[in-house]
Amino acid sequence: IVKEFNRACEELLGVRKKDVIGKRYTLFPHLKEIVETVKGGGKFREKKIKIGGNEKIFHIFSTPFNGDDLLISVEDVTEEVKLLEEKRRTEALKTLGMFTTGVAHEIRNPLTSIKGFAQILEKRLEGKGGDEERYIKTILSEVKRLENILKDLLMYGRPSPPNKIMTNISKVIRDSLSLLNEKLKEKNIKVEIDFEYDPRFSFDPKQMEQVFINLILNAIDASEFNSKIVIRTKKAQSGILIEVKDFGFGIKEEDREKIFMPFFTTKEKGTGLGLPISQKIVEMHDGRIWFNSNKDGTTFFVYIPIK
Repeated sequence: IVKEFNRACEELLGVRKKDVIGKRYTLFPHLKEIVETVKGGGKFREKKIKIGGNEKIFHIFSTPFNGDDLLISVEDVTEEVKLLEEKRRTEALKTLGMFTTGVAHEIRNPLTSIKGFAQILEKRLEGKGGDEERYIKTILSEVKRLENILKDLLMYGRPSPPNKIMTNISKVIRDSLSLLNEKLKEKNIKVEIDFEYDPRFSFDPKQMEQVFINLILNAIDASEFNSKIVIRTKKAQSGILIEVKDFGFGIKEEDREKIFMPFFTTKEKGTGLGLPISQKIVEMHDGRIWFNSNKDGTTFFVYIPIK
């Protein structure tokens, strides 16, 4: 039976004092979770509870009180835990960035030698046909793939500062689409463009092109044949908002928190660096990148302030 219930508990659990006093705690799901977390013994527990669609993290303290009663105090530590996790994540990513840069440099030199000798052999075998010529072409193709991976590793581990010039975001998006034209044709995907807001402003077009290539490639991979991708620009606060929307099956709920983590990928040949690099580029422009996803598709948003 609930004998006391203060205002702080009302606010934390979304239950009114007058509704719970004198009643069994088991009638109230959140209260039941809290009591049964510490009822079995132990003075302190940490518990995650979903309240109003949001997951909260509580520190729950209990002590015997007035005979058989139990005095329970509940502290909401959601923000503190999130800040601590973010700090750990930032430190881990910084270490990872230093590590990947070192590895990339160590691999690049022997890879250059492999490429050089393979090119010499390619010239000697040119026009002769046979398995040897095919093997050399395969080696050079794989070397090129490794070079692209190393480029991504270096970009992630030690990104170059933006080389900003005055231009339009629409031009960068059109250039990105032009480079991906064959990929779009392979799945017969139509692209709808709506440049509602397209001012000239200062940003690095090469870096932003990399962002849009990554986002559009992801949209292509997520799309069915004969589908479409929608790209829009809008005025937002003191900047520009770019949306890239696909109509695929959406990102799995369990993958959404990992989507910007380096090396996380759901693709067979993906490196898992496209979105982390895109995030770094956008942040170097003092912007923000995020997404919404459900069973009807995914929309990525890029906000860049205009100064």
